[in-house]
Formats: sequence, C-alpha cells, structure tokens
Amino acid sequence: MRSDVARSIALVMLMIVSVQMPMFDNAEEPVELKEEPLIEMVAQNPCQGYDACLGYDAGGYNARNEVCPGGTGTCTVANLTSYVDYGSGSTTTTFYGYMDGYGSASSGLDDDDVYTMWVPWGYGVNVTLSWNSTVGMLTGAMGSTGMSAASSYQSSGATVYDYKSGYSNPGGFTMTTIGNAVSGSLVDIYLDCNGNYCKTSSGYTSDYRMDIETWPSDGGNYGDGTSQFGTGASTWDDGRTYVGMCGQYGGSYCQVNPGTNNGADTGTKTIASGESFGLFINYDNYADTESTLTVSCSSGASYSIARSNGFIPNADGSGLYTTAFTGPDTCTATTTDIYNDGGIEAYWAGLTPAVSGLLSTTLANPTVSTYGV
Repeated sequence: MRSDVARSIALVMLMIVSVQMPMFDNAEEPVELKEEPLIEMVAQNPCQGYDACLGYDAGGYNARNEVCPGGTGTCTVANLTSYVDYGSGSTTTTFYGYMDGYGSASSGLDDDDVYTMWVPWGYGVNVTLSWNSTVGMLTGAMGSTGMSAASSYQSSGATVYDYKSGYSNPGGFTMTTIGNAVSGSLVDIYLDCNGNYCKTSSGYTSDYRMDIETWPSDGGNYGDGTSQFGTGASTWDDGRTYVGMCGQYGGSYCQVNPGTNNGADTGTKTIASGESFGLFINYDNYADTESTLTVSCSSGASYSIARSNGFIPNADGSGLYTTAFTGPDTCTATTTDIYNDGGIEAYWAGLTPAVSGLLSTTLANPTVSTYGV
C-alpha cells in the first residue's frame, strides 16, 4: 500500500517537472549573465630601447657597417621617417641614443650611429645633439643619403649639409639643412664617438639626446619664399623698350639689333607717385665678364652690376629680374661693354605682388599667365 502511494507521488512530480522544463528553456537570461566580461589588455611599450627606441644599434658598431656590436646580427641604418613629426610651424621630435666607443667586432662596443629620414616636400631640418657631460662626446654630420663618416668629406660622394665637431662644441651642438633644398629627399645623420669621451668605463656618459626639428621651407630657407614677376614691359621716357644691347649666339634672348649702340647706352625712366616697376635684363654669355649696368635715381636710390660679380649667368638668357624702384622718382640707367659688342639690354616691367610661384601656359590663342602659386 505504501509503495503504491510512493509511486504515485513520484509520477506526479515527474509530470510537473516535464511540464515546467519548456518554460525554463524559454526564460530570458539575467542581464549579468548576458554581458561578456572585458578583456583587459596593456599596450606594449613602444620603446624597445636604444637607439631611438628601435631596440638595435643604428647602423652597426662602426663605419656604417651595419654589423651589431659583438660582431653578430644585422643592425641597419635607423630609418626615422615614420617617427618624425611635421606641422604648420616648427615641430620637434626627440630621440635617445647610445654609444660607448671604438672597439673590435667582438668587443661589443659601439662607435658610430647612423640615422636616415625622408623629408617631405616643403620642409627643412635641424638636428640638436646634447649629452650630460662637459666634454665633446661626439661629432656629427648631416647630408644626403649614403654618408660614410661624421666628416665634411664623404668618400661615398654624399653631399654634406652641415658638420659639427664635438671637440669644439662640448655639451652639444645643432646641425641644419638651411641653405640646402632637401624637400623630397633622404637626409642622413651620422654620429661618431670622440675617442673615449662616450665610454662610461672612462667616467663619461654614453647616452645622448637627439632633437629633430622640422620647419616649413622653400628653396632651403625658412618659410615660403616669394618673388615678384613682370606683368608687361613699360617704356623708357624716350619711348624705347630697351637700353643697351646684347648679341647671343643662337636663341632669341636679345632684342636690339647688333651694332645699334654696341652696348654703350643710357636711358631715363620717370616713375609716378605710387607706381613700382621692376628692372629686368636680357644678356649674352659674355655679359658677366665684359658688361656693366648702373642705375641712379633722383631719390638717391641706386643699383649696379659690375663685371665678374657673378650675378649674370655665363650663358645667354633673358628676363632676369634685378631690383624694383618706386615713385615718385626719376632713374637713369647706363650700360657699358669693354669690347663694344654689347652684353646687357635693360627694360622696365610692372610687377606682380610678392608670390611664391608663377604658372604659365601657352594656348592656341592667346598666351595666359597666372600667379599666386
């Protein structure tokens, strides 16, 4: 009897459970069970150690041999292109390096560090080296790609933009590309330890700081260089377009017929108040060594080109801008030639505003120019 009751109770419980199970399956999970736990990750430290946080010696232990200190492994020239910053003004990126003196391949010592970087269009570069001692730790040079030494002389034929001796600059120095148009080219930075002055074993520091400053540049100089261009010829007071004459061999640069004045000529230009005109010249390939131009004005302004001063190229040419004069003024120009066969033709032209470039194109008709590039 009791066993029958127990079986009945068990069967009832099984029936209840079988009815409830589908309901449990359709129940929605609690929010806390649905959320996936965040995986916490720590970014890898971007600095791998010397040199320049790349984790290897820049350029090899000596003479750009790209052999790592110790004599094994490859330590290439350190390419900083991806790490150097550029902006609308002066922008500086800081790197740190290490060297500990000249030694054999197996000594583990590092004597030279070599870096390279691609400079985009419109920029120049300064490199400042500093170290925590009062002796000339290292010598440096900057130049075109392929530098082979921290020297003003390069056996590889590379062009040196700047060179600084650490012996003459204890504590640090700055090198620059100023005066050299390096936009769109590779620039090398070559550093060389001075004797034992980078050895910690000799009581000196082995690490240095390198600040690479980039700045907007045009033609190798700071900023965006500007020029003024002629907008059309303006006559001399007597109605002529040119004073003087030149006689090129081939080409069509000179406009005055040979023998007209033999290069000995003079002319006057009256410039009204508020007007400005540029003085331009056509010239032949002997003008630099044989011809002169002098201009004197009632205001006291003046200008001159002496023989052999290097201003005029040693080739036939035209449209060479010399200088500008602003009225009210009256200016008289004189040309001479020592062989009386001409060399310089001078003429006046209106000027554009100071702009950074001139774009010209010749269409079927007419010729159109625009400025302000």
